[in-house]
Amino acid sequence: MIGLIAIANLCSTTVFSCIAPFYPIEAKNKDLNIIQIGIIFGAFDLVMIFSSPLFGKYMHKIGSKKVFAFGQLFAGINSILFGFLILLPKGQTFFWVSLLIRCTQAIGDTAITTSSLVISAKSFPGRISFIVVGFNC
Repeated sequence: MIGLIAIANLCSTTVFSCIAPFYPIEAKNKDLNIIQIGIIFGAFDLVMIFSSPLFGKYMHKIGSKKVFAFGQLFAGINSILFGFLILLPKGQTFFWVSLLIRCTQAIGDTAITTSSLVISAKSFPGRISFIVVGFNC
């Protein structure tokens, strides 16, 4: 179980960083400036900051396994949609759709990260520090 949660966390956080090598070049080809590109990159973290407490607050009502499954599905779908951005026209449409997809990816990633910590705490009481350190290595 630890391995599966660790792999899920690895894959979900890859969504955050995997666009760095190619997205700025593609965005410049779509007439975005460096500030717009920075906004798209920064929006991911900003959305995570605001959505983490919400997931934490309602986790006990929804259930950590359901939130985990939702996060996997939601982040996965939005990652696939991100791959289709190349089909969009240049300009503001590309910017706003990129921003929207990055924000929704962040919501999925937050659901995965938050729920995986709750699942780990429930599954391994007394060893949560060992599990969390393992996730962050």
